[in-house]
Amino acid sequence: MPARVYDYLLGGKDNYTVDREAGDLLCERLPHAVELAWASRRFPQRVVKFMAEAGITQFLDIGPGFPTALTTDETALRANPGARIVYADNDPVVVSHLRALRGDDRVIAIHADVRNPDEVLESPAAQELIDFTRPVGLLLTNVLHFLPAECDLREIASVLRGRLAPGSYFAVSHLSATGTAPEWRKAVLGSFPLDSPACPVFRPADQIRLVFGDWPLVQPGLVDIADWHPDNVSPMAPALISCLGGVAAAPRSA
Repeated sequence: MPARVYDYLLGGKDNYTVDREAGDLLCERLPHAVELAWASRRFPQRVVKFMAEAGITQFLDIGPGFPTALTTDETALRANPGARIVYADNDPVVVSHLRALRGDDRVIAIHADVRNPDEVLESPAAQELIDFTRPVGLLLTNVLHFLPAECDLREIASVLRGRLAPGSYFAVSHLSATGTAPEWRKAVLGSFPLDSPACPVFRPADQIRLVFGDWPLVQPGLVDIADWHPDNVSPMAPALISCLGGVAAAPRSA
């Protein structure tokens, strides 16, 4: 599964032999796979910091994977101890690990699938912790490229955005066919069985841009994740694989 392979690349312990084998094969075929995994983890950390500095105190992180390092709650609570964080993941094992994060009521995890956004939004636990009449920071990072090609990402994102108040922010990262040479896409896809849920889908940049709908992107727009508000701390992985990221802002007049 994607979360366990990702956890292995980040040096975590929540993985099995099959995940380590897939991760090792990926590293053999794709130089700097570990650096790319860390870049993917550091992007949402910078996003949450940006949102917190913009006044966001409520966060909804969908498909976060195992809490190996640099979690949304760590960054958000460091910026504001009164922040509230809801994690949503479709893997019950991931959810159980996320629920063990803290012993207070500022962080919760719910079992829900991004492909059913109403399930996420209407969860009683999420409704109790998040006031959707106030701005929310929504994260769909490192998750959409694991949805099958036939999934309508625009519709999923539209439902989620439609429930967010003016002043909210929406972050996305996605592996991109634009800027990734065919041989490197083949190297990644060949590291997993074709029917594996860990096998990502490379979508072109114009399709990824549509996920934001009519919400304007904050500067610098939809760019390589390493170039989005770089912190001069994150290791720079050679750009063999294009992973695009961006943050959009809900119009305050909406």
